Amino acid sequence: MQKNINILIIEDLPSDAELSKREINKILKNCSFRIVETEEDFINALDDFQPEIIVSDYSLPNFDGLTALNLTLDKSPLTPFIILTGSMNEETAVNCMKAGATDYVIKEHIKRLGTAILSALEKKEIIQKKLNAEIKLKESEVHFRTLADTGLALIWTSGLDKKFNYFNRILLEFVGKNSNKEFGNEWIKGIHPEDLISCLQIYNKSFDTRQKFSMDFRLKHFSGEYRWMQNDASPRYDSYGKFIGYIGHCLDITDRKNMIEELVLAKEKAEQSEKLKSEFLAQMSHEIRSPMNVIISYANLLKSILEETLSPELKEYFDGIDSAGLRLIRTVDLILNTAEMNVGSYEATVTKFDIIKNVILKVIGDYESLIKQKGLTFNYVSNISEAIISGDNYSIYQIFTNLIDNSLKYTNQGSISVIVDNKDGNKNIAISIEDTGIGISEEFMENIFEPFMQEEMGYSRRYEGNGLGLALVKNYCNLNRASISVESKKGVGSKFTVTFPILKN
Repeated sequence: MQKNINILIIEDLPSDAELSKREINKILKNCSFRIVETEEDFINALDDFQPEIIVSDYSLPNFDGLTALNLTLDKSPLTPFIILTGSMNEETAVNCMKAGATDYVIKEHIKRLGTAILSALEKKEIIQKKLNAEIKLKESEVHFRTLADTGLALIWTSGLDKKFNYFNRILLEFVGKNSNKEFGNEWIKGIHPEDLISCLQIYNKSFDTRQKFSMDFRLKHFSGEYRWMQNDASPRYDSYGKFIGYIGHCLDITDRKNMIEELVLAKEKAEQSEKLKSEFLAQMSHEIRSPMNVIISYANLLKSILEETLSPELKEYFDGIDSAGLRLIRTVDLILNTAEMNVGSYEATVTKFDIIKNVILKVIGDYESLIKQKGLTFNYVSNISEAIISGDNYSIYQIFTNLIDNSLKYTNQGSISVIVDNKDGNKNIAISIEDTGIGISEEFMENIFEPFMQEEMGYSRRYEGNGLGLALVKNYCNLNRASISVESKKGVGSKFTVTFPILKN
């Protein structure tokens, strides 16, 4: 491909847009990009930018990928459309493909984006050539028959009497006939009995409306096997503009149908597996939480009764019971919350609130004394007094408690800082948790948000934990349309930054 390729990206996060451009440029060097995030800008770009391909985030604050897809199919149906999203389940993927998307790419596997675009452009070129061939078919009957018999589609035509008067060689070979006269109107007998009535209704109605139509049905192959066909047809007109019947082509979509069915079955099996896992985790967590609460309660009761006579050694034992019990309950909570997110049973309550007042200051109040008790310096830096966002208060609160909890755990000297700042011309608020802790190695950075992953694994690790906290943070960020980034250096410290869009007053 020598010409310059116009690529339109629908994305509201500049960092994600730049990442997409970088991955595309690894495969295609001759590209021009335009980034949009609103419906108005998208429609304008379709007209004046005329993209060869469109890459769209599935969900944006004021726009969405399916709306963009429908606009594209209406205004530029041949333009390939790739859905790029941070999280997508199998049902969403199937719906996107059914709606007309060319492909979809998960942001976690963004390295596939370049090859997906290359494949889509190649398919577009093939489709464009096929459409050009169909136009030429109408120029001459002889030319039409020659080209029709050299393609892959099963082509037919019919007249005003609704009878079929032409089938190309491909269709005749499919049903095992030698000539149009031998086949004729008998071909409808090859349609599966369960599909025949609906096919005839669509076909007969089209002669009244004289509109394009499309239908899927099963057609009997000469081997006796029924194959799924996608039949698309358009009205035909003579040189005087008089309606003379229909021309249509059938494509064998059996493999695609089977793939969709397999995806649906895989989704159902996955959902059942997740449900069983979630129920197991919930039951086991309950069995652990209930006796642990009893143990902690009675231990605290005994401690209060014996407080005046407790030796330092016994006091340390009681503190150990309390600390270990709380650690176990926190682990249970993390497992339950993770299970809820994985199975999709978590019910978010989305409201508008001041994130500084309702979350950040409360988190600081919970942890400031603990940070100082460990001998660390605590810093809070903010030039913003208020920032109204839309989101789920509970999960956003959990994001920052987990981040600060991690900083407290992995920082033995120095400081922990909470930094709040405006971003992108007051469109977003960026909240950073920065520490001078042990830091994260470059090798582990790509796995940092994976569940049950810790840089130090096994029984010999120096720090407690189950590796669920950051995985849950990532899921909660996705739930609240927030982005999270990490900067870290081994032995120096880490900085986690969460960015939320600010609502306009």
